[in-house]
Amino acid sequence: GLLYAGYGLVVEFSGTRTILWFAKERYLDDLTSTFEYKNAYATYAGLGAVCAVGLLLKGMEDLAGRDFGKRETRRLAITWLAERGWLHGMAALLTVTALLLSHSRAGLLCTGVALFALLLSARLIRGPRIPLLGPATTALVVAFAGFIAISGGTVLDRLANTEVEADVRPLIYDATMTAIADAPWVGTGAGT
Repeated sequence: GLLYAGYGLVVEFSGTRTILWFAKERYLDDLTSTFEYKNAYATYAGLGAVCAVGLLLKGMEDLAGRDFGKRETRRLAITWLAERGWLHGMAALLTVTALLLSHSRAGLLCTGVALFALLLSARLIRGPRIPLLGPATTALVVAFAGFIAISGGTVLDRLANTEVEADVRPLIYDATMTAIADAPWVGTGAGT
């Protein structure tokens, strides 16, 4: 996930508008990394961000398994973040940045919900064992909001200007459900 985000950011900021060595045909102003469609990449980046945050939490939980005082546990957690956890932090940061630059509304919202669910479940299940979980959760929420404010202007504009009546997706969904109802077990043929 980190490598795909890094590649996508390099392509985005270099202005080459390519996918590997091919000229980009769609979503010229959106980051897609090696994917052709921005929503597909947004899904991938969101999963990468959730995994990176999960690895950060796992590293912190491993530290908390030892019986040190609160102050020493916090010191060890900060030391771990500086020495080994920085890679997971960088992965989370770059994948969220790439996700925002994909300008995918659904990708951003789903990733936000997934990160919230991850942090909430970590708090409910393992909360006392993970040092700095409260401050880390607050920092992640503030950072996510800051990224949206700085990099996500296009996404926020798209969210604010979305008109459900003008969107053709509900029509496509209805047609898809009708096709599924017509042939639920055998489908309608290859490629449909």
